[in-house]
Amino acid sequence: MTRTYLLREGAPTPDGVGALRRFAVGPFGSCEEVVEFDPPSHLGYEGRKGIPARHYRGDIFLRPDGDGTAITWTGSLEPVVPGTGSLGLAYVRTFARLFTKELVRYADGLVSGPPT
Repeated sequence: MTRTYLLREGAPTPDGVGALRRFAVGPFGSCEEVVEFDPPSHLGYEGRKGIPARHYRGDIFLRPDGDGTAITWTGSLEPVVPGTGSLGLAYVRTFARLFTKELVRYADGLVSGPPT
């Protein structure tokens, strides 16, 4: 992911329910709307544009795990073209893995602080 844009603020915070965010990966991207927001443990969202599926829904759950945090990311989708669900699932899984890897790298940087 190269950029994110908050297209519409949600409630009770800008990233809360109703927030619409664009995620850009080079020239490609998607728009997703927050539909559930229970910080710091749960974020539910639905794809609105740019995802190769109809009715994409994702949920991210965070829970304490020892000295860290366990992340559970679930999703469901309906393929646009019948019989292509496995391709859509592969796309979403790849994106989720890359995003999670970058999220962990970012969080590790927050914990370790700025370089000295």
